[in-house]
Amino acid sequence: DAGIALKRLSDLCDTLSLEYAEASTVDRSSLIGLVKNKNVSISIPETIDGKQVSEIDLCAFYRDDFSSVSLPSSLRKIDRAAFLRCDKLNSVTFSEGITTIEKNAFRHCEVLSQMTLPTSLTTLGTHSFDGTNIAEISFVGLGITELPEGVFSNCEKLEKVEGLAQIQKIGDSAFDGCVRLSEVQFSLQLREIGVGAF
Repeated sequence: DAGIALKRLSDLCDTLSLEYAEASTVDRSSLIGLVKNKNVSISIPETIDGKQVSEIDLCAFYRDDFSSVSLPSSLRKIDRAAFLRCDKLNSVTFSEGITTIEKNAFRHCEVLSQMTLPTSLTTLGTHSFDGTNIAEISFVGLGITELPEGVFSNCEKLEKVEGLAQIQKIGDSAFDGCVRLSEVQFSLQLREIGVGAF
């Protein structure tokens, strides 16, 4: 059951938040100084303490209160649930260079409405933008060929999806619950549409 899996992930993030306080690598403990006040905008630097920021760890910003975040060009991967349930986050600025956004990375960021996916992106994880406030999304120029299970499910404001020319597979429930999405143009590249994709 998806609800049980999400609850387990949230419990894991709660546990990791405590453990990060003792950590010494480039993870939440190194970045925590950037998030001292609620409703702030943060810009994650390319290096912290001489270490390059190439990945944002599992649950790194789980339930944090900042309103916008800019991600560095050194970043290659956003791990699972990195920004899960950041319910004040409304804007994400991606730099070119990011290739992977793992599952649940921005799930339930309920006011997230402003973002443009970088053309360097090749992999999106399941439910990575589930339950966000995004109104339109473009895959033009991206290397993504598959939209996984639930990737944009429950995005009730989503009205426009474009640039699906290279998409070969749309997973189960990928756009389920997108009640304002009335038209999607497919290409001849499309080979599979999952159960309840729309």
